[in-house]
Amino acid sequence: MPDKSEIKVGDWVHVLIVGFRSGPYANEPAYRIESINGDDYTAVQKEGSYEHRVTVKKGKLRKL
Repeated sequence: MPDKSEIKVGDWVHVLIVGFRSGPYANEPAYRIESINGDDYTAVQKEGSYEHRVTVKKGKLRKL
């Protein structure tokens, strides 16, 4: 049985980096895991035609 905290491509996550989702950005949409390359997880946030990508380690992500 897979671990429920296991993050895989397509999962929705919050990025746990200082400045993300704080202040006026507290209600920003979640990020979706786009790719996993070893220990690096690439998450993307899409809003209309705008895309924001961030690559972080698993410890900086919280699965929703």
